[in-house]
Amino acid sequence: MLRSDDKLEMLHMQAWYFQERHFPRLSWTRLDAPEGESFIISDRGVALIADGYANVPPAALRHPTAHVFAPLTKKIVLIGRNQNHKLRVTPREVNCFVASATSDWIAGPTKDIVEQAIKDRNAMTQRRNAES
Repeated sequence: MLRSDDKLEMLHMQAWYFQERHFPRLSWTRLDAPEGESFIISDRGVALIADGYANVPPAALRHPTAHVFAPLTKKIVLIGRNQNHKLRVTPREVNCFVASATSDWIAGPTKDIVEQAIKDRNAMTQRRNAES
């Protein structure tokens, strides 16, 4: 039977594996929010999106359309991706993806930015459900 300490050790090993195996393979870009826009953060350090779906399992890092969004500050986010074409994503889209990956909470510099991220996340979820 696994103890809590064993589960923590396994989680640490998985994080190390992804850091060593997958993250170096991604093409990383720094995205700066334009004047008047900001990024949100959440209870997840990164958001993983693949094939337009948020909150996918870590195995999706191998998908050619995989994107990892790592907000560092309200003005800077790192984006890792498998594709080498030009990145076209807005702060609002990044916020939607970060909000989609959250489990418990999101936070941002203003109430409006947080509310917009939640609305965008809900709209994206409804579109995906309608397609299914």
